[in-house]
Amino acid sequence: MKKILFLSGLWLSISILGQNPTGSPVAIHGLLKTKGSHIVGAADTAISLAGNSLFWSQWSATFYNADVVHWLKTDWNSKIIRAAMGVDETGGYITNPDREKQKVITIVDACIAEGLYVIIDWHSHHAENYKTESIAFFKEMATKYGQYPNVIYEIYNEPLDTATWATKIKPYATDVVKEIRAIDPDNLILVGTRTWSQEVLEAGNDPINDNNLAYVLHFYVGMHGQYLRDKAQLALDKGIPLFVSEWGLWGSSSDLDNWMNFMKKNQLSWCNWSIFTKDEPPSSLKASANPKGNWTSTDLTTIGKKVRNFMLDWPHWTPLPPEPCTLKTEPYKVPQLPGSIEAEDYDKGCDGQSYHDIDDSNLGGKYRTDGVDIEVCTDANKGYNVGYIEKDEWMNYTIKVVQTGTFDLKARVASLSGGGKFHIELDSIDVTGSIIVPKTNGWQTWSDLSLGKIDLQQLDTHVVRIVVEQAGFNLNYISFVDPNAVAVDDEMVEHTRLIGYPNPFSSTIMIQQEGIFDYSLNNSQGHTVLEGRSEDQILLGNGLPHGIYILKIKHELGQQYLKIVKQ
Repeated sequence: MKKILFLSGLWLSISILGQNPTGSPVAIHGLLKTKGSHIVGAADTAISLAGNSLFWSQWSATFYNADVVHWLKTDWNSKIIRAAMGVDETGGYITNPDREKQKVITIVDACIAEGLYVIIDWHSHHAENYKTESIAFFKEMATKYGQYPNVIYEIYNEPLDTATWATKIKPYATDVVKEIRAIDPDNLILVGTRTWSQEVLEAGNDPINDNNLAYVLHFYVGMHGQYLRDKAQLALDKGIPLFVSEWGLWGSSSDLDNWMNFMKKNQLSWCNWSIFTKDEPPSSLKASANPKGNWTSTDLTTIGKKVRNFMLDWPHWTPLPPEPCTLKTEPYKVPQLPGSIEAEDYDKGCDGQSYHDIDDSNLGGKYRTDGVDIEVCTDANKGYNVGYIEKDEWMNYTIKVVQTGTFDLKARVASLSGGGKFHIELDSIDVTGSIIVPKTNGWQTWSDLSLGKIDLQQLDTHVVRIVVEQAGFNLNYISFVDPNAVAVDDEMVEHTRLIGYPNPFSSTIMIQQEGIFDYSLNNSQGHTVLEGRSEDQILLGNGLPHGIYILKIKHELGQQYLKIVKQ
């Protein structure tokens, strides 16, 4: 790339490449351009850059400095840094334009000095509402930095799913691109796509008229899986250029290698979210991390270590071979029916048993190593639920029938908008047909869903399978309820003076009651799971599955009840 400058009455042709340190990414690749579905450098060959995204500028100011840029280049082998300038969220550019703009300038200047590529990111979910401010900002950035091949303009971070491409996103982007091109005719521009930058095909089928523009693909491992890779692949196959300006971890890490292989195979450039210490799954840094860099391995989160390892050898990274298959926790306890099957306790492991992957400490320590994701549940029984459910996922449960009969089959579900579908199989036979999950108004707003009747006629071990036909719901548990079982009246429980400590409990609960008494413990379906006689106190909990129970104590003065919750 050449820029023409007038100096002392002479026209001089100066190569901007010469301003970048020898061997630096920009010195090697020069100005980035789109060619079909690829981003190419000066040699006109496809390249894949790996780098880091900083966090929202208004909330991570201490990390917006040249020392962090230098450390990421030298210790992480970062080739590109994304300056995520917060726009309309609290404290962002709209209310503090000079302050937030200066943070971006600091990062851009540092990247140019290091020979790195840098993304100037208008980090907003509502950019079309701030087009005037966006145009003014990018005109200033293009005037200041348009001569440098280091600079990439990302003019819309993540449009919402309600921001239609044709009527909101594209008109906004077209106007902003036009103003940038009047000043800078050739640097790469990135445009976000609908639904948090996932509807890339939609944008590519109705493209913006510009000869050096790519569309933004964002994903979070554990939330977005094969369905999004399929959509992105279709866009790439049509020759649509994509740029992964943000990806991170938010759920199970089991799909991580699949995403890395996808980006490597398609030679996609990427920035990982994020270089910050916020206590959330995608953060690469722990609270101990120095805002000036110089981090040791103890300052990095689990995902931070993985991202750094990816970057050190990118794009030549290859996945590690799978670890030997071993169970990670206590032996699997086969659910007994009638009763409940916790959704997260599906069969898994070398021998078909269930186990928890405790590697993902950021996520509560109970995320699986396969494609099914679980999360912390806020329902009454606490514990975990299966979430981020995708079409064609399935879960098997080895169960044992201990009481025959006809039972009411129910599911505990949550859905923000409704429309999800699933069915249940017993020994490979569909026993429910397609079940449509209704709207419950929240991903943790739980409701019981009746699935009809089911006959359990053999006292034997069976396999229950839940098959997802359509995404859009979370699942806490399914239950096989004896319609003849009598549950304890909640009002009776509420007015009892019986006390257990602690309640809720994770291991054991102690209940004190003077004298000799008989007791029975019923599960949430009204079935007695424990009974006996004691004096003065009882200690419960060992071996009990997570759930809600009713303790009934009978003594010479009458009966008392206590609702207890095992977490």
